[in-house]
Amino acid sequence: MKSVKLITALFSLFCSGIIWGQSTYTSSRNIRPAKDITVAGYVECDGKPVANVTVSDGYEITKTDNKGAYYLKSKKLNPQLFISAPSGYEPWREDAVPQFWADFNLPPDKFERHDFRLKKQDNTRHGLILVTDMHFHGKRRDEATFGEYMDIINRESARFTTQGIPVYSIGLGDISYDNHWYETGVDIKKTRSILNDNNWPAPFYNIMGNHDSDGAVCSGDSTDFLSAIPFMKTFGPRYYSQNIGKVHYVMLDNIVYFNDESNGTKNEGIKGKRNYKEMITPEQLSWLEKDLANLDPSTPVIVAMHCPVHTYKKAGSQIQIRPDEASATRLKELVKPFKNTIFISGHTHKNGLVRAQNGENTIIDLNLVSTCGSIWWNSSFNQKNLAHDGSPAGFEVLDIDSDSIQWRFVPYEYPSEMQFKAWDVNKLKEFFSTDTEAKTFLKYFPKWGKYDKLPDNSVLIQVWAWDPDGKLDVYENGIPLHAESVWEVHPDYFAMTAIQKAEWTGDYKKGLREPKKARFFLVETSDDKSPLEISYTDAFGRTDRRTFNRPHKFNSNPKPDSID
Repeated sequence: MKSVKLITALFSLFCSGIIWGQSTYTSSRNIRPAKDITVAGYVECDGKPVANVTVSDGYEITKTDNKGAYYLKSKKLNPQLFISAPSGYEPWREDAVPQFWADFNLPPDKFERHDFRLKKQDNTRHGLILVTDMHFHGKRRDEATFGEYMDIINRESARFTTQGIPVYSIGLGDISYDNHWYETGVDIKKTRSILNDNNWPAPFYNIMGNHDSDGAVCSGDSTDFLSAIPFMKTFGPRYYSQNIGKVHYVMLDNIVYFNDESNGTKNEGIKGKRNYKEMITPEQLSWLEKDLANLDPSTPVIVAMHCPVHTYKKAGSQIQIRPDEASATRLKELVKPFKNTIFISGHTHKNGLVRAQNGENTIIDLNLVSTCGSIWWNSSFNQKNLAHDGSPAGFEVLDIDSDSIQWRFVPYEYPSEMQFKAWDVNKLKEFFSTDTEAKTFLKYFPKWGKYDKLPDNSVLIQVWAWDPDGKLDVYENGIPLHAESVWEVHPDYFAMTAIQKAEWTGDYKKGLREPKKARFFLVETSDDKSPLEISYTDAFGRTDRRTFNRPHKFNSNPKPDSID
């Protein structure tokens, strides 16, 4: 009885909020539900029924019949219902967000009707834009810089649309920054307005990140659900699926939000620590098992979530599973039959790609760098916008043709074909040993170092979207050089983010004691002057080939339009 009362109370709370963005379509046909059916409706395209469309409440799954009607015995344990659009269709939309869901608005034991509208779209081949960690929060020129980035996003979208190829997009979480919702008024609902104000060019499917929860919700048994209500009202269910072309897309929420009580200083409106755990709840995994049950093993499956499942241990080849290992392992079991599985995620503000064996098949785990860089810090000073691994802020573009899937990283502030950057170690040693601000910083935080342990005349190379199936080649005077994978402090992040945060603001925080490191490739050369020919060829044969002339001065303050 207690659980029933709790569900009813939570349901009432959800329904009391403002409904914004769900399906508003109503079919002209009548529907007569059978006994015990709590939700039913039609799925139509141009007023005609669409059969075999999956409809789910996140627990139960059904399909529309040949009249386009569905009937579901839902207990309304989730407050929303959604459709998984079939191949060759897409949900109707009137702004950036497709209308693929409906909010329940009657108690669990009462019948209600929800209809959905589709439009025909040949999407066997389609483009996909992946963005993550935008962290809009009304500070550091975030919206202004994003507006400038829209030129790049529109350019990449147009590469497809000018050929008649449709484009879709997925946000991989943290579109907002919970700590500032009440301070600046830029909450989760505002983020949807930002997309619309910038004429976002493609249907935008979103998933929750840890910063998309409402920090005003006090810690308790239902914190994870209650804190997610603003997100659900704005972007839809916390987990769902869609079919685009031949690909089955699954969107999961792998954040459980606690917001435990805190006695420390908190921003306006925030009640707790905003803490969380990375895990996929049993309810999602149970639904996913049903969702995948009738798919052919040859179907490409793309699973989107905020936190990555796999990472490499530092610069080595050892693969680690991030917590929670139990739910991650179960997820891998569920996708094990599928020959072409890709995990896509954000959260880390770093680029990373892991090819992880999963039974007889391989999972591509693609972790994407943030759009905001390091929470818009560098861009607010008119510098290159750097992420936590020092790589430039950017996004991923996928070209999907039936079951063929290719991807490429697109930096916002460099030419799209540029995929790596190199540093002359001699000049790094010189700068960090002589620069006044660097010397002051190193008095407080000596662990960051001066690169003095690296060999003289060597060169550091960072491949921004390194793939173990890619190939890095370095030549000096026609002679190939060995490129050793190393774990090293990122020079640009060191100079532009760490030092400036400390020196310019006087903010000597404990967090700066541990240096930010990333995977680099180190090559040793014969002298300090010979130019190097460097090329990186990705897994699909695209090559970025450039000459690196030396000596090469270290630019500690590159502007957004600089190539260096």
